[in-house]
Formats: sequence, C-alpha cells, structure tokens
Amino acid sequence: YGMWNTKLGRFYNQGKEDDFQYFFGLSHEQSDYTDYGTEDSWLHMQDDPDYRKTKLYGRAKYDIEPGRESISIFYNYSAHTGDAGRPNRGYDHDYDLLNAAYSNKLSDTWYLTSRAGLRSYDREWEEDNYPDLSLRETDSVKQTIVPLDFTAAYSGFGLLTFGTDMQFADYETGAEVAGVR
Repeated sequence: YGMWNTKLGRFYNQGKEDDFQYFFGLSHEQSDYTDYGTEDSWLHMQDDPDYRKTKLYGRAKYDIEPGRESISIFYNYSAHTGDAGRPNRGYDHDYDLLNAAYSNKLSDTWYLTSRAGLRSYDREWEEDNYPDLSLRETDSVKQTIVPLDFTAAYSGFGLLTFGTDMQFADYETGAEVAGVR
C-alpha cells in the first residue's frame, strides 16, 4: 500500500472572433493514494484507495455593443468518485456551477449589471460496519443554491453604487439503511 500511481490529463482552448470570446477546458485525474490508517483502526484500508476527479469548465462572452453592452455565461462541472480502500466505502460527488451576467453602460455616467447563478451539489457515500466491513448505509446530500444580483452605478461626481442581491437554497440529506431510505 502507498503507491500513488497518479495519472493526470488536461485540455484547454481559448479564442476570440469579432465580438465573441471564449475559453473551455477539461481535466481528469486518477490516483491510488496511501493507507492513512493503522492496523485495527476504522481508517485502515485493505487495498489502495481509488480516487478520480473530472472537471469541465468554460466561459463565453458576447459584446452586443462593444464597450457598452455584453452578456456572458460560465459553467463548471466537477466529479469526484472512488473508494476509501475497502468494500462499502465508495463515494460519488457531482458539483455544477453556472453563472450568467449582463452588463450595460447606459451613458457616460450610468452602468447596470445583473447576474444569476446556479450551484448544484449532489454527494453520495457509503459507510461500512467496521470491523466486519458489510454495508451499514449509503448517505447523501443534495443542495441547490440560486444567487441573483442587480447593481446600478453612477459615476458623475465620484462613484455611487447601489443594488440588491438574494439567494434561494434547497438542502436535503438522506440515508439508506438495509434498502430503506
């Protein structure tokens, strides 16, 4: 035990065409990491733990009227999957993040910006009955957050900024024990 055996691959691209700009990328990492428990510890492992992480991300921006008005969108996805080095200690976590923005320079002194987003977290993991290692339960957390923001700025005699923001959230936990949720 203790062999990391890490593999990592990445891809990235960016560009601009007239009033459109973008970037996107992805990466994948896979690794076996070392046993961090000791003999007769609930952290002790029977095999090299398996760890996989995948990321996908990108942003696009379009200048509706260059220097005055634009829209943009950003997305990020991450997945972490694997196990903690013994039966019934697997995990599967997915994370999504989405942002959208609109900006408008109404005049030489007035600016408006609005933003909206989405955060989604979906995590699931197994727990065993150490020391017999049978499946005790599968736990989960699901969370969704929606942030909203609106800002106006006036720059006639300095800078005066005002706005409002809010967010909506939903959070749910769960446990499945012996097939009952």
